[in-house]
Amino acid sequence: MSVQVNVHGTDDLAGLSSHLVQINKTASSSVCKFDGMLVFSQPLSLHEDDEKYAVAHLQQIAYEMTIDRINSPYRCGVAVIKDGKRYGVTLATYGDNSSKEMVESIAQSLTSTNNTGFLLGPYSSGLTK
Repeated sequence: MSVQVNVHGTDDLAGLSSHLVQINKTASSSVCKFDGMLVFSQPLSLHEDDEKYAVAHLQQIAYEMTIDRINSPYRCGVAVIKDGKRYGVTLATYGDNSSKEMVESIAQSLTSTNNTGFLLGPYSSGLTK
């Protein structure tokens, strides 16, 4: 399986997936100290020639803006009151080629390992079963 993965919001890439082909990293703020990272993963149409790329690309930009805001010195991640810890947020997007089969394969791979904390659905409901 050939998958393009973009990781946004962290320098810590350990344990994401053995399917990584291309990784784009954006470092979180050096002002904030995180006790760990919350990993959100999502199949997404990442290539310009993918059928659903135009809107999926806008969705990816919106996620990246949100993560930048959450990890910024203004917020310094997500505070979990119960354990008194603060977590940064990471987004890993997996190229799905606008294909139902690829979305299913990515979802199965991510849910069968402990590489992701949260699995987000693809942009289009047409890519789900």
